[in-house]
Amino acid sequence: MLSLVTLLERLPGFRSLRDGAEPGSRQRAAGLAGSARSVLAASLFYRTRRTVLVVTAGTRQAENYVDDLHALIRTETDDLAPPVRLFPSLPTLLYDEVGVDRQLVGQRLEVMEALLRGEPQVVVAPLSAILHRTVPPAEMRGSELSLQVGDRLDPAGLIEHLEQLGYRRHEPVLVPGECSLRGGIVDVYPMTAPQPVRIELWGDEIESIRLFDVNSQRSTLPQQRFVITVSRETVRHRAVDASVMADISSACEQQAGKLERAGR
Repeated sequence: MLSLVTLLERLPGFRSLRDGAEPGSRQRAAGLAGSARSVLAASLFYRTRRTVLVVTAGTRQAENYVDDLHALIRTETDDLAPPVRLFPSLPTLLYDEVGVDRQLVGQRLEVMEALLRGEPQVVVAPLSAILHRTVPPAEMRGSELSLQVGDRLDPAGLIEHLEQLGYRRHEPVLVPGECSLRGGIVDVYPMTAPQPVRIELWGDEIESIRLFDVNSQRSTLPQQRFVITVSRETVRHRAVDASVMADISSACEQQAGKLERAGR
Protein backbone atom coordinates (compact mmCIF):
# COMPACT_ATOMS: atom_id res chain seq x y z
CA MET A 1 0.00 0.00 0.00
CA LEU A 2 1.42 3.35 -1.04
CA SER A 3 1.66 6.08 1.60
CA LEU A 4 0.39 9.62 1.12
CA VAL A 5 3.96 10.88 1.03
CA THR A 6 4.88 8.42 -1.74
CA LEU A 7 1.85 9.39 -3.81
CA LEU A 8 2.65 13.08 -3.41
CA GLU A 9 6.22 12.58 -4.56
CA ARG A 10 4.98 11.15 -7.86
CA LEU A 11 3.46 14.49 -8.80
CA PRO A 12 5.63 16.56 -11.20
CA GLY A 13 4.87 19.73 -9.25
CA PHE A 14 6.27 18.28 -6.06
CA ARG A 15 9.50 17.13 -7.68
CA SER A 16 10.01 20.65 -8.99
CA LEU A 17 9.31 22.09 -5.54
CA ARG A 18 11.70 19.68 -3.82
CA ASP A 19 14.51 20.15 -6.33
CA GLY A 20 14.24 23.92 -6.03
CA ALA A 21 14.38 23.94 -2.23
CA GLU A 22 17.79 25.58 -2.01
CA PRO A 23 19.09 28.20 0.45
CA GLY A 24 17.88 31.65 -0.54
CA SER A 25 15.25 30.35 -2.96
CA ARG A 26 11.56 31.14 -2.66
CA GLN A 27 8.74 28.95 -3.92
CA ARG A 28 5.01 28.89 -3.50
CA ALA A 29 2.69 25.91 -3.33
CA ALA A 30 -1.01 26.69 -3.74
CA GLY A 31 -4.17 24.61 -3.71
CA LEU A 32 -3.31 22.55 -0.62
CA ALA A 33 -5.94 22.08 2.07
CA GLY A 34 -6.19 20.25 5.37
CA SER A 35 -3.62 17.53 6.01
CA ALA A 36 -2.18 17.88 2.50
CA ARG A 37 0.03 20.67 3.86
CA SER A 38 1.35 18.34 6.56
CA VAL A 39 2.08 15.69 3.93
CA LEU A 40 4.06 18.26 1.92
CA ALA A 41 6.11 19.31 4.95
CA ALA A 42 6.78 15.67 5.91
CA SER A 43 7.87 14.80 2.39
CA LEU A 44 10.20 17.80 2.12
CA PHE A 45 11.83 16.84 5.40
CA TYR A 46 12.07 13.17 4.57
CA ARG A 47 13.69 13.78 1.18
CA THR A 48 15.94 16.74 1.97
CA ARG A 49 16.85 15.91 5.60
CA ARG A 50 16.99 19.61 6.34
CA THR A 51 15.18 21.58 9.01
CA VAL A 52 11.68 22.61 7.96
CA LEU A 53 9.81 25.44 9.70
CA VAL A 54 6.01 25.42 9.57
CA VAL A 55 4.37 28.67 10.71
CA THR A 56 0.69 28.65 11.64
CA ALA A 57 -1.86 31.31 12.52
CA GLY A 58 -2.46 30.00 16.02
CA THR A 59 -1.66 27.36 18.62
CA ARG A 60 -4.50 24.98 17.76
CA GLN A 61 -3.42 24.80 14.12
CA ALA A 62 0.19 24.20 15.23
CA GLU A 63 -0.85 21.32 17.47
CA ASN A 64 -2.83 19.76 14.61
CA TYR A 65 0.22 19.97 12.36
CA VAL A 66 2.37 18.31 15.03
CA ASP A 67 -0.10 15.42 15.36
CA ASP A 68 -0.14 14.88 11.59
CA LEU A 69 3.63 15.14 11.22
CA HIS A 70 4.33 12.74 14.07
CA ALA A 71 2.27 10.09 12.29
CA LEU A 72 3.62 10.81 8.81
CA ILE A 73 7.32 11.01 9.67
CA ARG A 74 7.19 8.06 12.05
CA THR A 75 5.61 5.99 9.27
CA GLU A 76 8.28 6.95 6.77
CA THR A 77 11.32 6.62 9.04
CA ASP A 78 10.05 3.94 11.42
CA ASP A 79 11.36 6.14 14.21
CA LEU A 80 9.74 6.04 17.65
CA ALA A 81 10.90 9.59 18.34
CA PRO A 82 10.36 11.57 15.13
CA PRO A 83 12.17 14.91 14.99
CA VAL A 84 8.99 16.97 15.13
CA ARG A 85 8.92 19.74 17.72
CA LEU A 86 6.36 22.33 18.69
CA PHE A 87 7.78 25.80 19.33
CA PRO A 88 5.03 27.25 21.54
CA SER A 89 4.16 30.86 22.14
CA LEU A 90 4.44 32.42 25.60
CA PRO A 91 1.68 34.48 27.22
CA THR A 92 4.30 36.65 28.97
CA LEU A 93 6.84 39.27 27.99
CA LEU A 94 10.54 38.51 27.55
CA TYR A 95 11.68 39.69 31.00
CA ASP A 96 8.47 38.80 32.86
CA GLU A 97 9.38 35.84 35.10
CA VAL A 98 6.14 35.88 37.12
CA GLY A 99 3.72 33.18 36.09
CA VAL A 100 5.99 31.76 33.39
CA ASP A 101 4.97 28.28 32.26
CA ARG A 102 8.16 26.25 32.73
CA GLN A 103 6.93 23.51 30.43
CA LEU A 104 6.48 25.95 27.56
CA VAL A 105 9.90 27.50 28.18
CA GLY A 106 11.43 24.02 28.24
CA GLN A 107 9.83 23.18 24.89
CA ARG A 108 11.18 26.36 23.32
CA LEU A 109 14.68 25.80 24.71
CA GLU A 110 14.64 22.20 23.48
CA VAL A 111 13.96 23.41 19.93
CA MET A 112 16.69 26.05 20.12
CA GLU A 113 19.23 23.58 21.53
CA ALA A 114 18.52 21.17 18.67
CA LEU A 115 18.98 23.99 16.16
CA LEU A 116 22.33 24.90 17.72
CA ARG A 117 23.42 21.27 17.46
CA GLY A 118 22.50 21.30 13.77
CA GLU A 119 19.96 18.50 14.10
CA PRO A 120 17.49 18.32 11.17
CA GLN A 121 13.97 18.67 12.51
CA VAL A 122 10.50 19.88 11.66
CA VAL A 123 9.63 22.88 13.81
CA VAL A 124 5.99 23.90 14.02
CA ALA A 125 5.35 27.33 15.50
CA PRO A 126 2.44 29.76 15.80
CA LEU A 127 3.28 33.18 14.37
CA SER A 128 3.20 34.70 17.87
CA ALA A 129 5.88 32.23 19.00
CA ILE A 130 8.49 33.24 16.45
CA LEU A 131 7.75 36.94 17.00
CA HIS A 132 8.52 36.59 20.72
CA ARG A 133 12.03 37.89 21.45
CA THR A 134 14.46 35.30 22.81
CA VAL A 135 18.11 34.74 23.66
CA PRO A 136 20.47 35.17 20.64
CA PRO A 137 22.10 31.94 19.36
CA ALA A 138 25.63 33.15 20.11
CA GLU A 139 24.64 34.07 23.67
CA MET A 140 22.97 30.71 24.21
CA ARG A 141 25.92 28.78 22.78
CA GLY A 142 28.37 30.73 24.92
CA SER A 143 26.36 30.01 28.06
CA GLU A 144 26.63 26.22 27.89
CA LEU A 145 28.10 24.64 31.00
CA SER A 146 29.90 21.37 30.22
CA LEU A 147 30.69 19.09 33.19
CA GLN A 148 32.72 15.89 33.10
CA VAL A 149 33.75 13.36 35.70
CA GLY A 150 37.23 14.27 36.89
CA ASP A 151 36.82 18.00 36.27
CA ARG A 152 37.78 20.35 39.09
CA LEU A 153 35.44 23.12 40.18
CA ASP A 154 34.21 25.08 43.18
CA PRO A 155 30.68 23.99 44.27
CA ALA A 156 29.74 27.53 45.35
CA GLY A 157 31.08 28.88 42.06
CA LEU A 158 29.00 26.32 40.16
CA ILE A 159 25.83 27.43 41.97
CA GLU A 160 26.66 31.07 41.18
CA HIS A 161 27.10 30.15 37.52
CA LEU A 162 23.78 28.31 37.50
CA GLU A 163 22.04 31.34 38.99
CA GLN A 164 23.42 33.47 36.17
CA LEU A 165 21.89 30.96 33.75
CA GLY A 166 18.53 31.59 35.41
CA TYR A 167 18.34 28.67 37.86
CA ARG A 168 16.69 29.28 41.23
CA ARG A 169 17.99 27.75 44.46
CA HIS A 170 15.51 25.43 46.11
CA GLU A 171 16.00 22.53 48.52
CA PRO A 172 15.13 19.92 47.44
CA VAL A 173 15.14 20.25 43.67
CA LEU A 174 11.64 19.46 42.45
CA VAL A 175 10.95 21.13 39.11
CA PRO A 176 12.98 22.19 36.05
CA GLY A 177 14.91 25.41 36.60
CA GLU A 178 15.95 24.67 40.20
CA CYS A 179 19.33 23.91 41.77
CA SER A 180 20.67 23.22 45.25
CA LEU A 181 23.92 22.73 47.16
CA ARG A 182 24.39 20.37 50.10
CA GLY A 183 27.98 19.92 51.17
CA GLY A 184 29.74 18.42 48.16
CA ILE A 185 26.55 17.58 46.27
CA VAL A 186 25.04 19.86 43.64
CA ASP A 187 21.58 19.04 42.27
CA VAL A 188 20.28 20.81 39.17
CA TYR A 189 17.16 20.23 37.08
CA PRO A 190 17.84 21.41 33.50
CA MET A 191 14.82 22.71 31.60
CA THR A 192 15.25 20.21 28.76
CA ALA A 193 16.27 17.12 30.73
CA PRO A 194 13.89 14.25 31.58
CA GLN A 195 15.25 14.13 35.14
CA PRO A 196 17.43 16.28 37.42
CA VAL A 197 21.15 15.60 37.61
CA ARG A 198 23.24 15.10 40.75
CA ILE A 199 26.91 16.15 40.74
CA GLU A 200 28.93 14.68 43.59
CA LEU A 201 32.33 16.15 44.38
CA TRP A 202 35.30 14.86 46.35
CA GLY A 203 36.89 18.09 47.44
CA ASP A 204 36.94 20.14 44.26
CA GLU A 205 36.86 17.18 41.83
CA ILE A 206 33.70 15.79 40.23
CA GLU A 207 33.46 12.20 41.43
CA SER A 208 30.19 11.27 39.72
CA ILE A 209 27.37 12.70 37.59
CA ARG A 210 24.05 10.87 37.74
CA LEU A 211 20.43 11.45 36.82
CA PHE A 212 18.06 10.83 39.72
CA ASP A 213 14.38 10.41 40.41
CA VAL A 214 12.70 13.42 42.05
CA ASN A 215 10.34 11.36 44.20
CA SER A 216 12.62 8.59 45.45
CA GLN A 217 15.88 10.60 45.18
CA ARG A 218 17.49 7.42 43.85
CA SER A 219 20.09 7.63 41.11
CA THR A 220 19.12 6.23 37.73
CA LEU A 221 21.64 6.72 34.92
CA PRO A 222 25.32 7.55 35.46
CA GLN A 223 26.76 10.16 33.09
CA GLN A 224 30.38 10.64 32.10
CA ARG A 225 29.62 14.10 30.74
CA PHE A 226 26.66 16.44 30.98
CA VAL A 227 25.89 19.80 29.38
CA ILE A 228 23.67 22.34 31.16
CA THR A 229 22.17 25.26 29.28
CA VAL A 230 20.07 28.27 30.24
CA SER A 231 16.82 27.88 32.16
CA ARG A 232 15.14 30.92 30.64
CA GLU A 233 15.28 32.91 27.43
CA THR A 234 17.47 35.64 28.89
CA VAL A 235 21.06 35.39 30.12
CA ARG A 236 22.33 37.68 32.86
CA HIS A 237 25.97 38.59 33.38
CA ARG A 238 27.28 40.49 36.37
CA ALA A 239 29.23 42.92 34.18
CA VAL A 240 26.13 43.66 32.11
CA ASP A 241 23.97 44.01 35.23
CA ALA A 242 26.44 46.49 36.75
CA SER A 243 26.54 48.50 33.51
CA VAL A 244 22.74 48.61 33.28
CA MET A 245 22.39 49.66 36.91
CA ALA A 246 24.96 52.42 36.38
CA ASP A 247 23.02 53.67 33.33
CA ILE A 248 19.74 53.64 35.28
CA SER A 249 21.34 55.49 38.20
CA SER A 250 22.81 58.11 35.87
CA ALA A 251 19.47 58.61 34.10
CA CYS A 252 17.68 59.02 37.45
CA GLU A 253 20.21 61.61 38.61
CA GLN A 254 19.85 63.57 35.37
CA GLN A 255 16.06 63.53 35.63
CA ALA A 256 16.20 64.57 39.29
CA GLY A 257 18.45 67.51 38.33
CA LYS A 258 16.01 68.62 35.63
CA LEU A 259 13.07 68.48 38.05
CA GLU A 260 15.04 70.40 40.69
CA ARG A 261 15.96 73.14 38.24
CA ALA A 262 12.34 73.36 37.17
CA GLY A 263 11.35 73.89 40.81
CA ARG A 264 9.46 70.65 41.13
